[in-house]
Amino acid sequence: MTFKKNTVIVILVLLAAFLVRIYSINHTPKNWDEYIVTYTSSKCQIPSSSAFDNKSYADNNVARVINNNLNYESGNCLLYNIILYCWSFAFGSSDFVTRLFSVICGALVVIFTFSLTRKLFNVNVAYISSAIAIIHPSLIQFSVLSRTYEFATLLSLISSFYFVKIIYDKDKRMNYYIYVISIIVLFFAHFSAIYIIIVHALFAILFLRDKDKWRNLTICGIIVLMFFLVWYFMYGYKGFQLIAQRSRMRLEEAKEMNNLTKVINIKIMILYSYRLYTYLIGDYLHWYMLGWGYRMRYLVMILLIPIVFIFYALRSRKTFEIKKTFLIFLLGFSCFLVAGIIAIKTRHTISFANQYSQFSVPFMIIFLSIGIYEIFFVRNILKYFLFVVLIVYFSVMVIYDFNIYFVSKNKFFNVIAGKIDNVYEKNDTVFYYYFTDAQQTNFHLKSNKTIIQKVDTSININKIILRNRKCNREIEIFDFTGGIIDRPLNKVLKK
Repeated sequence: MTFKKNTVIVILVLLAAFLVRIYSINHTPKNWDEYIVTYTSSKCQIPSSSAFDNKSYADNNVARVINNNLNYESGNCLLYNIILYCWSFAFGSSDFVTRLFSVICGALVVIFTFSLTRKLFNVNVAYISSAIAIIHPSLIQFSVLSRTYEFATLLSLISSFYFVKIIYDKDKRMNYYIYVISIIVLFFAHFSAIYIIIVHALFAILFLRDKDKWRNLTICGIIVLMFFLVWYFMYGYKGFQLIAQRSRMRLEEAKEMNNLTKVINIKIMILYSYRLYTYLIGDYLHWYMLGWGYRMRYLVMILLIPIVFIFYALRSRKTFEIKKTFLIFLLGFSCFLVAGIIAIKTRHTISFANQYSQFSVPFMIIFLSIGIYEIFFVRNILKYFLFVVLIVYFSVMVIYDFNIYFVSKNKFFNVIAGKIDNVYEKNDTVFYYYFTDAQQTNFHLKSNKTIIQKVDTSININKIILRNRKCNREIEIFDFTGGIIDRPLNKVLKK
């Protein structure tokens, strides 16, 4: 492929990714976590639900904000907080502006997915992976939120790209410099991404035999470790104390059954592992839009990657290609092992939250793309059946993205708040299954009424109910069933 043609393709991929994300940037209301990040990036403390205002960037002392974040007073991802503060200080703090940084990161995620795939395999596999990445629901979701996850996903790709260049290309100092910087930045973008670094080290231990590269990578590891230790003993120990404190709080909430977090057991581990697996390959697909029930949807999700990888395994492979595939496998699937270990340690399921494994999504996409590419070379009637499955897979992703991000605008919490404002009377009570639904709704309530709100896990998991005190009847405020946050797995857990 000529340089000119390659440049045109990269520009087109970047443009497509950017347009899909920028078009949907204001189609979802600002959520609870975004409010927290926006607030803490400047004020550097965990706020109460009533502490928010529309002037979060009131602290004009940049040095003080940076120092407070290094001390981890915000309890969030310190590097993203600093970047978001500086970004908003320069360009404004509207929802559009605070989300724009994530949009840019999201478009670059698609480019580095393309580049890493082409570097490891070939340009045809890269086309497939970039096509999936452009429309993958979870990548779009976090590309339009002012959260750290898309930024950290980009860094996981950049660090992995330069790790591959170090392993397979001739020694260049610049590759090591960029790799060390990207690893350090990745760690401070989100601590959960540490498993990406561990996978790099494991792969080098297993397969790298060049002594010079070993020496250089060891020096890189020492630099990263020293950087972390200096920060930890000066500032970071406070952050880890806060993480431990939050973990204990989540365990108590899980025991009281008033949160999304569950107390860990074998059944919960299996269900949450499955939910994480389907999320990584596109669980925001709503198969029922094509008349497919949940069981069929789950069956397709379970079989999709194993089937396409069987086609990859059936063809003869050179050793170096197997090693490259193994690297992608580790980067994509190691999040399950890490989530499981943390869940056993903390005794609750927060480590299985989708966002903490978001950094693996591009690698799962690449892994899936390898198998899809191999299907074209198999002379078997079964491949036509698989083509149908894949067409459905891609089509439903497009239908989902179009329906949610381009049409419906997803203003459900505005709708919920508006209905409560209209029908609420004195001493009525609004019941939610999750306290987070109440938090989200509170941001959009416009009346000055004192509204009584309670969490009640005995009500339907998908509904918000208002109980009228005068006539003792229930009014359905909202039903999430069939919507983008329908909770079928949680129904199973509740039972």
